[in-house]
Amino acid sequence: MRVTDAPAASAGGGCRHHNVIAGYFGSGAAGHPNKGYRINAPYGQGSYTGENFPGSAQTQVTGIDDKGNTSGFWVSGNGTSHGFVQWNGVFASYNDPTTPRMAGSVNQLLGINDNGVAVGFYNDAAGNSHAYQVQQASGVVTAIKIPGAVPDVVAEAITRTVRQFGTRGCAVWMAQEFGDHPEAAAERMRWVRQLITQIPALP
Repeated sequence: MRVTDAPAASAGGGCRHHNVIAGYFGSGAAGHPNKGYRINAPYGQGSYTGENFPGSAQTQVTGIDDKGNTSGFWVSGNGTSHGFVQWNGVFASYNDPTTPRMAGSVNQLLGINDNGVAVGFYNDAAGNSHAYQVQQASGVVTAIKIPGAVPDVVAEAITRTVRQFGTRGCAVWMAQEFGDHPEAAAERMRWVRQLITQIPALP
């Protein structure tokens, strides 16, 4: 089976230099939970292995480093998501300590590097997203704040994308992304709307 043959949506979280791919499949809808995996060359049916946080209802693997450590997030039965990293074959769960303590709260780790640092975000009670990083050596969670940088980057990306695809083309891409990842669509849209309020009028 190839990734593209999966019966539900599939996404690759990353590919390391040893040709190992990590990702997840499943739409996240009822009856189609997200499940993580890694796959080695030659990428056949027997090359898949599960990569799921123990006891999770759903798992998305979103990143892999050149050492084979993976990052992502897992979802509990009540819909609460938590970031995770699999360091040296051992899973560890992470939440920013300022995350609201309620069912359905959001923590996601979306990338990892070879220096033992994973990065992601959490949503506050108002639905606003805040970036943070986790250090492998200490397990310490630290906020990531770059004053003025995020709005400028987003404004540049919006301008470039609209010029390349036009407004109709952007609408098509957005609709496709919502269809491919319905479980994350609302959270991502809230994050985008929050960032847009910080951007001056676009040219």
